[in-house]
Amino acid sequence: MNQARENVRQVLATARNPAVLSSFGKDSLLLLSLVREVDKNVPVLWFRTAANYEQDQFARQVIRAWELSVYSYEPADTYLLVH
Repeated sequence: MNQARENVRQVLATARNPAVLSSFGKDSLLLLSLVREVDKNVPVLWFRTAANYEQDQFARQVIRAWELSVYSYEPADTYLLVH
């Protein structure tokens, strides 16, 4: 975890306009938590995959509790690419 924190610090220190892409799943929340340890003002791009009411409500709870600046765009289309 210490190495992950250091990597986040280095990236944020060199980025001109950093942002975090998040689905508010477990992996995204871990990354978002690490980023917020360094800079609480990094904006979040919320990647919403499907209309899942429970996941949407959970994401909104985190957004409010952590006072996040979030930009969200619903996908224009979803599809599956077959091999």
